[in-house]
Amino acid sequence: SSLSVNWDAFADDHSEIDMCLVGIGTDNSTDDFLSYIPVSSGSTSLTIRSLSLASGTVYFMLVKCNNSLGLSSMNASNGVTVDTSPPVVGTVKIAPYQSSLDVIHATWSGFIDPESSIDSYVWSISSQMAGKQ
Repeated sequence: SSLSVNWDAFADDHSEIDMCLVGIGTDNSTDDFLSYIPVSSGSTSLTIRSLSLASGTVYFMLVKCNNSLGLSSMNASNGVTVDTSPPVVGTVKIAPYQSSLDVIHATWSGFIDPESSIDSYVWSISSQMAGKQ
């Protein structure tokens, strides 16, 4: 897996930017997943590859720049949650008899996704049960 980050260039009105560092954390203040690595002080983006990211974990990209006096500023991305699992299957119910030839009444509930929210539902109608074709 990989994570990418883009940032606005850091500036210092009183001294030069000496070095910038990028790290990855599981909160927005520490590089507890991937320790800071140096990048060019003029860089404004980076992709880090070959990461072993865990499903359900929130990761933050951290960018820290130091000026020539050794003072630093840090900023963190909004978090990104890794979601590698499908939603948990819920229940779908239709009445065994319908009163219309044009409309089928159905309800569904219990579909959840522990790592992220469900974005949309897609459904279809068949004359056979799923898996019974």
